[in-house]
This record gives sequence, C-alpha cells and structure tokens, in this order.
Amino acid sequence: PAQNVTVTANYGGPGISGAANITCSGAVKIANEAGFAVGGFLSVTGAQNVTVTANYDGLGISGAANITCSGNVEIANAAGMAAGYSLTVNGAGEDAPAQNVTVTANYGGPGISGGASIACTGNVMIKNEGSGIGVQGTLAVTGAQDVTVTAAGSGQAVSGNTEIACSGDVTLTSDSGMVVSGKLTVTGAKDVTVTANCSNPAITNVVDLTCSGNVKIANEGSGNAVAGKLTITGAQDVTVTSNGYGPTITGAVELTCSGNVLLINKDTGMVTGATLTVNGAKDVTVTANSGYPAIPGSYGSEFAAKLICSGNVTITNNGNMALGGSLIVTGAKDVAVTGGNNNPVIAGNVDLSCSGNVVLTSKGTGMVAPGMVTITGAQNVTVTANSDSTPVFPGPVDLTCSGDVEIVNLGTSSAVNQALQFRKTDGHGYAVKTGTDLDNLAVYAEKAADETFGPETLDAPVVKITTAHSLTKTEAVDPTCTECGSSAYYTCSVCDKYFADAEGKTEIAKDSWVISAAGHTLTKTEAVDPTCTEDGNSAYYTCSVCNKYFSDAEGKTEIEKDSWVISAIGHTPGAWQHNGTQHWRSCTVCNAELDRADHVFSGATCGVCGYSIVNPFVDVTSDRYYYNAVLWAVNNGITRGTTATTFSPDAPCTRAQAVTFLWRAAGCPAPSGSQTPFTDVVPGSFYEKAVQWAVETGITKGTSATTFSPEMPCNRAQIVTFLWRYQGKPAAG
Repeated sequence: PAQNVTVTANYGGPGISGAANITCSGAVKIANEAGFAVGGFLSVTGAQNVTVTANYDGLGISGAANITCSGNVEIANAAGMAAGYSLTVNGAGEDAPAQNVTVTANYGGPGISGGASIACTGNVMIKNEGSGIGVQGTLAVTGAQDVTVTAAGSGQAVSGNTEIACSGDVTLTSDSGMVVSGKLTVTGAKDVTVTANCSNPAITNVVDLTCSGNVKIANEGSGNAVAGKLTITGAQDVTVTSNGYGPTITGAVELTCSGNVLLINKDTGMVTGATLTVNGAKDVTVTANSGYPAIPGSYGSEFAAKLICSGNVTITNNGNMALGGSLIVTGAKDVAVTGGNNNPVIAGNVDLSCSGNVVLTSKGTGMVAPGMVTITGAQNVTVTANSDSTPVFPGPVDLTCSGDVEIVNLGTSSAVNQALQFRKTDGHGYAVKTGTDLDNLAVYAEKAADETFGPETLDAPVVKITTAHSLTKTEAVDPTCTECGSSAYYTCSVCDKYFADAEGKTEIAKDSWVISAAGHTLTKTEAVDPTCTEDGNSAYYTCSVCNKYFSDAEGKTEIEKDSWVISAIGHTPGAWQHNGTQHWRSCTVCNAELDRADHVFSGATCGVCGYSIVNPFVDVTSDRYYYNAVLWAVNNGITRGTTATTFSPDAPCTRAQAVTFLWRAAGCPAPSGSQTPFTDVVPGSFYEKAVQWAVETGITKGTSATTFSPEMPCNRAQIVTFLWRYQGKPAAG
C-alpha cells in the first residue's frame, strides 16, 4: 500500500478542488496555508496520523470527512470552518483504534457543520475560537478519555443531541452561548463540567450523566442551567447553579451520588421546576430567593423533595415557600428549612429522620407546614413562625428526639392546632411547658424517661419541652499555696448548667465555687560566705506548705533547689617549701598543706620548687660541660656512676652501657620477647633486657647475627645512630 501522503498548497482557493480518497498505511498531511484544504469530501482509510490544515474564511474541508486511522486526527482552519459537513472518525481495526482527535476552527459559523461521530481511545478536543458553534448537529463520542468541546463566542458548543461514552473528564463550554442545544448523555466519565454565560439554557433538554467524579453545571448568564429533567448517577459532588429569573433546572432532578449536593439560583428563580430526589449524598444544600417555591414538586407526586443523605440538609428560599409539597429526609444529620412571605415554608407533610438538630423557620407571616409533621431520631427541634392567622403547625405533630423542643409563634396564633405527641430517647425525664413567650412558661406536664406525652392539643403560642436535670457532683478541693480550690457543686449533663444542691433547685454561676489560693508560708535561710573548701549560699526562702523555694520574702520568684549555692573559693597557695625528697606549699587563707609531692629534677635542680641536689662525684666538677647531664642521669636512674663517689667521665663506654643508658631513659620498657638472638649477652646481666628491647625496636642489630659484643667500646657514630633510630629515623634537616 501507499505509505505517507503529503499535499501542500499556498493558494487563496482550494488545495484540492475536488474530493480526496486516500488509502495508505502511513501519515496523511493536507495543508493549504492560504485557502481551504479540500474542495469536496475527504475519505482516508488505513492511515496512521491524519492532519488537515487550512487558513480560509470559509471551509477547511468543504464536504463530509470520513477518516479511518490508527493514530491522531487533527483538523484545523485558522480562519474559518473546520468541516463543512459531517465528521466521522473510526479506528483502522480492533487492534488499531484512532487515538487523539483535535478539531479547531475560528469562524462565525459552526466549527463542524454536519455533526460528528468519533470513536477513539485518546482525548477529543473540538474548539471554535471564533463566535460560532462548536458542532452543528449531533455529537457522538465513543471510547475516548477526556472530551472537551468549546465555543469561544455566542454560539453553542453543540447544537444537537450529545452522547459521550468516555473514561476521562468531560468539559463543555460556551463563553456567551448555550452549551448543548439538545439532550446530553454522558456515560463512564470522571468529572463532568458544563459552563455557559447566556440568557438561554446552558442545556436545552434532558440531561443524563453517569460518572464517578464531580459534576458542575453552571449558567452565569440569566438563563437556566438545564431546560429539562436532570439525572445523575454514581457521581461524587454535584453542583448546579444559575443566575436568572427562571428555574435553575426546569424539570425533575434525580441524583445518586456520594458527595455533597449544591443547587443554587443566585437570582429570583426557582431551583427546580419539579421534584428533587437525592440518594446516597452527604450534605444537600438548596438555595433560592424566588417568589415561587425553591422546589415546587409535581402535581400528583407524594413529595416535592425526597432526600436520603448522611450529612446536613439546608433548604432556603427567602422569597417564598421552600417546598411546594411534602419533604422527606432520611439518614441526615442537621436539617434546616427556611421560607419567606405569607405562605407555608413546606406546603405539605414533613417526614424527617435525622440524628442532628432540626430548625424550621418562617421569615414571613405564614405557617411552617400545613400537613402532618413527623420527626424521628433528632436531637433538638426548633420551629419558629410569626403568624396571626394560622398556627405554626395546623396538623398533627409527632416528635421523637433526644434534646429539647421549641415551637414558637411570634404572632398571636397558636403553636400547634391539633394533637402533639412526643417521645424522649435520651433516658431522661422531661417537662412540657406552654406560655406566651419563652420567658413566660408554665409547666403543663412532667413525664418520666419512658413516658410518651400526648397526643394532646396545646392552645398556646409557645410550646417548650425540656429535659430533666442529670447531675454529676464535683467534690470539694482544698486550695494550695498557688492553686485555687473549690467547694462542691453539681453539673447537669443535659443543660450544662450548675447547681449548689443535689436536687438541682439552686442554680449557681460558673466558677462561683472557686476558693482562692492560700499563699505561701515562708522561712528564710540566711546567707553564708563560702570558704576555701566549703560552699556558701545566698539568702533564700522555703515554703513549709508546698516545699518550694523562692528568692524573695513575698514568694513571687520561684527558684530551683540549690540555685542559692555559692561554690567554695579554693585555696591560695603560698611559696614552695621542701626537704631533701619532697616539696609542698601552704594556703595563705586557711594554712592547709597543698601539693606535697616528690621532686622532679632537671639536672641537679627540681623543676617544680627549685631545690638543688648535691653532686656525689668528685670527678665531676661544675665547670665541666657534662656536669648537669651527669646529675640529671643519676637523679633519673639512668646511671649510678662507677663508684659511690666517682663517675669516670673519661672512661670508654661499652655497647652494653650505651644501650642500657638509652633503655633507662625510655623508662625501662619490658621487651616483648623472652630472650635475645645473641650468644654473648649474659642472661640476668644488667644489660640483658636493654639489648633485647633495642633489638625489638630496631635500634641495634648486633655486630653479627649471633653476637652483640657488649664489652666492645661504643664509638660516637654508633651512639648517634642508636639515638637516631630511637627517634624513629627522622630525616636530616
């Protein structure tokens, strides 16, 4: 087969003036940099990537485009329409699907004028950067990942029905026009985002979305978000907003999702045009400011809103009714419903099953609900209206909750017109009170924990049901030096109030039980000066109650234990004293003896105290150069002389004597071996260990392998060599 096909023109007319039918296995590229690319239909079969580029204020491809390929498809007209008729993209086979598909136009008319059918495994992007429609006609996308359709002007993103089956995100946007002029069906997607800014609906017909991510549909203009029924299945968060006088969603709404639901009309329109059904959500919030019901319901329907959720429910319409029919809530936490004007807040029955607080409020002069009201599992229930003509609840009321109940009519009519029945679920007794306002109530009835009140008719503007006290005693605590104590008191776990008695009759203010701290009882320890050997201390104070320490008589500055210690000043040594063998000093402060030790001689003089010894040798006079050396050697045990009174300074020195002098100067280290290799070294002689050490440390090797010649005179060269080897053979200089 043919492989790559490339057609290039730079002409104000067509690059190819008729139809183009191409079968190849490589890439196809058709480009006209000054005009339209193909003057008739375009058929491409078996190719890989397909690119068609034009720059013409009209058609990029003037006929239908039917492309079967295994790669990417890109069709672009920088100045006009991308395709003059339909666009069809399919893969080249089961194992060779089309991948990404990108269509770009810049035209006041449609980007694709005859609809588009795209089957691919990559991303789909259709964009008209001019003021026209993205796709004129139906749009069908199958098998793709992300799908994006954008119209930059006032045209629709898609002017017909739209069916998208994909695994990624779907984004449909028109800057100032409708998004989809027809039905919108999405299957298998993640996030779905639809954005418009126009006076017409963002989507003009039914919307059916099945996705696993978040859904956001918004019309920032004055039009509806959805002009038909909205069905969403499997999503997480769902947000639908509009900003007009018409309903945000004109039809019924059915949502099955796992996240939060937010439905808002920012202007004066309703939120839904019919019923609202929610399953599996967390929080559900509906907000309107309309002269019509926020959720009107449908004729013949058993409810206006049926909500099954695990979070909070908030429905608000400051302009009129919140709901035009009955409200059913199951599984929620808090439930709050608010309405305005002289109509009911909820124009039907109320059936609430929740675990949190319930607040039902009429900001106008109407009742709250005309039908039967049933609330189960709640905590506190608060109902407020301001009606002179009708009760807050004209019908029967059945309440089962764990907290308090307040039903208040700020007008002149009653709170409950028919029978009120109440059950308490927190295991406490309770009292039913009635009156003209919350500050003027009288006990109507008192019930034990397991008793049910009613049903009874209560002819009063205010009904309040409060729990009997459940008191816990806090025992008295004595105050300490620095911490307050308390007298005994009782706390109610139901109303969080405080009482002085076990019966809960004498209420007291919070913290009225506090007993102030007693303060310290301090004893002063006077300052003591340190001596040479003993520590002193600065003055400090000890509390006999808390056993803490302070630097001041008022007990304001706490200090650590022993921080008052002043260290001993130590001795001040005087001049050295000595005898023939030792030296010492005395402290000039306390006269204690210090530093007694043996002399350390350098020659005939102790290097520490200056004491000089007497020369024992008659043949060593002080004017000789070796005088100090001889005395040093004698005092350090290196030699003892030839007799008690002679040193024989001019006598020759044998090899045994020289090595012994050096060994003694080194501190008489013990050799590691047990014997020397020399046969002429007498065992037990004065020089035996010295010779053995000198051989082991490399100072001498002997005069032969087996002789050391200990009695041989040691010449100057040998002595210098011994010393050099003992010092580690340092380099000259």
